[in-house]
Amino acid sequence: MNIEFPAGSAGIHPATAAVAKLLQFYQINNPFTGEPYSEAFLLGLGGGLDTACILFQFKQLPHPLLILGFSNYWNNPRTFLEHLGARLSLKMNWQEFNDAKAAEMALQVSLKAG
Repeated sequence: MNIEFPAGSAGIHPATAAVAKLLQFYQINNPFTGEPYSEAFLLGLGGGLDTACILFQFKQLPHPLLILGFSNYWNNPRTFLEHLGARLSLKMNWQEFNDAKAAEMALQVSLKAG
């Protein structure tokens, strides 16, 4: 089965870009505008913006390591997606795999099942 996703940019924020493409593929539009959901709207719906700054100063590192996060649940995309899915009343099925072959096989099974 070959799925043709809607044309357009790959997006800015991976989680919201993926959800926006899937909603557009299934023709689920924003009920307020009748248009496809934007990444910005989905980001806000999923929890909005947040900021975090973590500075790791370990002696074994040649330089301090600075990590910045700018979206809510920036360090846990699954939690972000769970909140977004709940707010959109989406049924989500999570599957995790340790190797690419098993993941590919499960994806093919899901695609064939529709």
